[in-house]
Amino acid sequence: MSCFVSMVDAPTKSDPHGINYTVHVLPPIYPDAVEKSATSQREAAEKMRQIDYQQKVAAYEKAYDRQFTKDFSPDDIAGHYQ
Repeated sequence: MSCFVSMVDAPTKSDPHGINYTVHVLPPIYPDAVEKSATSQREAAEKMRQIDYQQKVAAYEKAYDRQFTKDFSPDDIAGHYQ
């Protein structure tokens, strides 16, 4: 099952570094559909991994309303205030 967890700042008086978590359950990835075009189990597993990654990137972009990038930024840390 493919899932993605998004985090947003949710400070309160009692917890100034509070964070809200949302679990996004993504569409299932069925090996049967992938295996028909794959030549081996290893290739099928790799195709499933790629589909999973693509789904998570799309979920990230929808949750945070910004393009996904692998570059790190301090803004990526929920609950971290400067």
